[in-house]
Amino acid sequence: MHQSLNNLYRYCTLVLVCSLTLFTPLFAQKDEATKPFKVDGDTLYALVNHFGEILNIPGQPYYRKWWPNGKGKFIENLFYADSGKIARIAEYSDKALKVKDGLYLTFHGNGMMDDSGYYANNKKQGIHAGWYEGGEQYYVKKFKDDIPIDTCFTFMEDGQMASVSITDSLGNGLYQQYLPGGKVLLIGRLLGGERNGKWQLKREDGTKRMEISFETILVVFTVLLACLQNTSRLI
Repeated sequence: MHQSLNNLYRYCTLVLVCSLTLFTPLFAQKDEATKPFKVDGDTLYALVNHFGEILNIPGQPYYRKWWPNGKGKFIENLFYADSGKIARIAEYSDKALKVKDGLYLTFHGNGMMDDSGYYANNKKQGIHAGWYEGGEQYYVKKFKDDIPIDTCFTFMEDGQMASVSITDSLGNGLYQQYLPGGKVLLIGRLLGGERNGKWQLKREDGTKRMEISFETILVVFTVLLACLQNTSRLI
């Protein structure tokens, strides 16, 4: 009996040692994969995924370089891992690079500017602009605390206007979206930058195709004019 217990003890010890030997490198690898792969003074380097999470393993689409600017903020340079071209230049107020605070620029893979603007405490402020990959203007908008205000434009890739909103400093006003050629596709009112009230979706000939009612961003009901014979239904 005593010999059997000793054998069992030796067996369990062997299994535990083998388990630690096999799995400890896996845990260590996971831990190492979430740390910067290089530290140079105050500057850190890491491979990151599309969400900005550090994953120092092959195949990640970006590598990141970041450092404190000495004024309470952190500067980030994000690069495309395959080409080495810049993907983003940004300022943050926290070491984890979660709270955007300052200049925020993004770039297409071909090096052309994608988006440009400023943030304060993670909210868009002032003029923001965007461009298509070929360099054509995509949008120009003014923001106050993440709400689009004043006159904001978006454009089609060929330069035609895609939409326009005209609002007050609180984001209350009108919005129109256009078809190629300039005819109105969608029209309605904004409240605090969000769609509100009754909106009309139009056909190419200008007649009303659909009426949609919003309460903030929630669609309450839709009236399909021609096909539903002016009857409404909850959706």
